[in-house]
Amino acid sequence: MDFIFIYITYEKEIDAQIICEQLIKEKLIACANIHKIQSMYQWEGEVVKAEEWVSILKTSNLKWEIVRDRVEEIHPYDIPCVSKLNVDSNGNYAKWINEVTLSL
Repeated sequence: MDFIFIYITYEKEIDAQIICEQLIKEKLIACANIHKIQSMYQWEGEVVKAEEWVSILKTSNLKWEIVRDRVEEIHPYDIPCVSKLNVDSNGNYAKWINEVTLSL
């Protein structure tokens, strides 16, 4: 039972909350963790240091492309970070992730 984490960054906590809640309601993800982070990146020729928010979403590997496309559709960033991480977990947790996200 494969499942993945999807790592996404946001400018505002409210954006993370809205997107994660929407994905849960659509049964595209089982759950999400939201954390405040310090980011540093290259943007338009400058080094940017910023406080951002990150969410770690848990979902079935079968939902990856659907979640990625949905996040790109509703995320406020021009180029959002939507990254897939393959993970291993205890069997019961993986089973729960798949039960939630693969139910019809």
